[in-house]
Amino acid sequence: MPADVEIIRFTNFPSGFTAVMTTRKGGVSGPPWESANMHYRKGDTVDNVMENRSSVIIKSGFSNKNIWFVNQVHGNNVISADGLSPDETYNIDADGIYSTIPKIIVGVYVADCIPLLLAGRNVVAAVHCGWRSIVNGIVSNAISKFIENGVNPCEIYAATGAGIGKCCFETGPEVAELFKDSGFGDHIYGGKNPEKSYIDLQGIIFKQLKYENICEDKISINPECTFCNEEKFFSYRRNGWPGGQMMAIIGAD
Repeated sequence: MPADVEIIRFTNFPSGFTAVMTTRKGGVSGPPWESANMHYRKGDTVDNVMENRSSVIIKSGFSNKNIWFVNQVHGNNVISADGLSPDETYNIDADGIYSTIPKIIVGVYVADCIPLLLAGRNVVAAVHCGWRSIVNGIVSNAISKFIENGVNPCEIYAATGAGIGKCCFETGPEVAELFKDSGFGDHIYGGKNPEKSYIDLQGIIFKQLKYENICEDKISINPECTFCNEEKFFSYRRNGWPGGQMMAIIGAD
């Protein structure tokens, strides 16, 4: 049976941009990656992953069958896909990728970390926002690539996909202190475990985007928690490895 991967469309981007995120539903991967796994480096077969990705490309309406990813390392580097092949970018350590070329599709893998997609004028970007990357300024680094290419922050549209919510992202005191030292103490909460802190990563990204002068009405935040919703999403914190990953991708027509 062919893959029929479920996708979530980001609807706040203007005409000329297509942006989607996958769920775990509808693919052909077997346990423990079932069913719509998007990353073969974690043990799934290349054939399964490529069939899953192909389903997403077709359903989304992209004309390019290739996707440009990076080797995600929980850092703050954001690179350009322009002039590089998908194989070349796939071997570069980074957590964000952008392009100024129409029909180039850029993407990130996620399984709790927050996918951030950005678009403005002729630039698109996909950013992998784990907590380390957020603390170390990856959102600002991504916005700077737009500015370098002549895009004013007020022209940029931004959307986050599903990720681990403040209900479930629990940390010890060392991580909480890092967020406090970075000015995000107002996004740290108490929760079900009184010995842990709970951090609102989506809220912090929203705050960072506004700090970078992105207009609030051009920002969309997905409140869904990947940890809570096992039926719909993969979650590293919930299930560990080996396990599946979703992807979030964006391209300009």
